Amino acid sequence: NHSIAHQMFSFTSPSVRKAQQPLDFSVFTHFFTSLARYQFTRAKEILTKLSKEKTSIFSTPGVPTRFLSSVVLLLPFCDLEYNYAQLNFYDPKKKPEENILVRGYRSFSDDIKKHAPDPNLPMNLTDIFSQLITFIDIRKDLLNTHERLQRDLSSIKDLDVSLDVLQSIQFQLSQPSVLQHSDFQLLRANLCFEVSILTKIIMTIRSTSSLLFCESICNVYLLRKEMEAWRNHCFKHVDSNEPTNIVNTNLHSTFAHTSSRLISKISLYFWYPLKKREEEIKGELLKPVSKTDLECISLIETFHQKNADFHSLALIADCTNQDKEQERRYVEEGYCCPTNDGTFERPSGLASWPPLFYYPPLPNQEKIPHEHVVNIISIMNGRIMESFKETLVEYDRKITTYYFLKKVDTFVILAVLFKNDRRSEKDPVVLDFMNNMANCLAPKII
Repeated sequence: NHSIAHQMFSFTSPSVRKAQQPLDFSVFTHFFTSLARYQFTRAKEILTKLSKEKTSIFSTPGVPTRFLSSVVLLLPFCDLEYNYAQLNFYDPKKKPEENILVRGYRSFSDDIKKHAPDPNLPMNLTDIFSQLITFIDIRKDLLNTHERLQRDLSSIKDLDVSLDVLQSIQFQLSQPSVLQHSDFQLLRANLCFEVSILTKIIMTIRSTSSLLFCESICNVYLLRKEMEAWRNHCFKHVDSNEPTNIVNTNLHSTFAHTSSRLISKISLYFWYPLKKREEEIKGELLKPVSKTDLECISLIETFHQKNADFHSLALIADCTNQDKEQERRYVEEGYCCPTNDGTFERPSGLASWPPLFYYPPLPNQEKIPHEHVVNIISIMNGRIMESFKETLVEYDRKITTYYFLKKVDTFVILAVLFKNDRRSEKDPVVLDFMNNMANCLAPKII
């Protein structure tokens, strides 16, 4: 410290040098530690207080001035990280290229790059700026991934694009030279957890949307374990004066809600095999894992209670457009896997539209009544529902039944039936319910 201070103040007069104190670079450690604990106000206060104190001490130009400018330069980083943790970049009214936060990180990175090459900067700051640029590059990749997962995903391949990006980030973080500066250790750990959790979310969405039972159960279990490990890590590296604020961030609550939503989704997509297994073990499989009520079931029960003409609800898998990459599909009561010789018999006829879930439950786990299956298939036959926003409405006069149909997942159709000859096709209550169910089941992060 004395040697650094001597180099930094050697050009000043003796009277000024006597009044000055060696620069305390631990301020950056406190700053980045506060950010890693999601204490954004505290992080900003550290820099603001230091800049005010040092301004009164350092009255001569040179390195102290550059130190001060470095402190001021980091102030916008607090706001950027706060907005990221609160997911303030989620705005469906804005196009991805108009994302203010992406532009903010890019502008901040450009400022750092202009400042970093200064040969008069102490080595400590040069290392910090170099690591910070790497951190920002990773953050921008995560921002693009978050935005991609907000869109309506029309195919499994869309999820694979995000998986490729996250795997690339994981490889980058595994390199010995990446974010190894001591000031970045906690931030780096948070990045690793976030990337791992996002990866497991996408894998769970992917396996569930592909109707793969075992993979879905395993992935959602690993997701919950990783969420728990992240929280434990954050609360482990704290002190009484500066606790972590992770649970108050929208990033954490969104991950937690998505995890619960996926469990709720699994409870519907694999209703029949789960019920069969619960009867065998005489216990519940999913409720103990979920921290909250199963959201989809609650939505359906509430809607049923408020609509007297409600007849039934069904989730039906569309297995008519399978490709070779997605041949493990739900057929009747089982989940088909490729045989030992690699062959697979594609479902045909009514088996191409297997029911995943039916409400209200029928006795002895009977499936959806045959007449309604035929009608739903007849409505869907020849009509391709590419958009998750579209709702089809048909009325069968013979049985006085309205059919509301909506695509809620890559291979899944939601059907809501009403026994009424006066139900409006544009009934806002029904359409809102259909949209809420679609939000619960859609292959994206809400």
